Amino acid sequence: MDDSQFLSLVRELTSLTRKTEWVELKHNSVMDGKPLVLFEVQPAPNRPVLFKGVAYIRIGSYKKKLQAHPEKERELWRVFERTPFEKGLAMESATPDDVLSLIDYPNYFRMMKRPLPENREAILERLTSEKVIVPKGRDRHAITNVGAVLFARNLNDFDRLARKAHGECDTA
Repeated sequence: MDDSQFLSLVRELTSLTRKTEWVELKHNSVMDGKPLVLFEVQPAPNRPVLFKGVAYIRIGSYKKKLQAHPEKERELWRVFERTPFEKGLAMESATPDDVLSLIDYPNYFRMMKRPLPENREAILERLTSEKVIVPKGRDRHAITNVGAVLFARNLNDFDRLARKAHGECDTA
């Protein structure tokens, strides 16, 4: 698979889910002479992820259409409504380098009147302790809404919050 075919596939997949940041490339290689591309679709923070306009839910190890399970849909909306904005995630899966480029951590340490740590691990530990970021497994972090709103270098880098940078609000 050449680069143009790969980019075309990524564009098609992200258009089907409607949100680029929810789709993460996990692996790209060749197996038995055929291209193998593995994507991970991240959960949406406040509504179901749609694929080709249809919402799905995982029940056990099976993917089912959400509309076929109204009790699960009601439960899902209750969870979405209970999660306060500041505890939500502006970005689900960021590398340490992503965090340090997206978050204005020198400004954070200046505002907190703390010395800037010498290494990135110490910076990430401090941002974690202040709930600016949340660890999400090996070498991955989520950036919280409150962390992004307060310390993003550019709020437009966060699809979920970019509208808020322009004064738009949810009305639903």
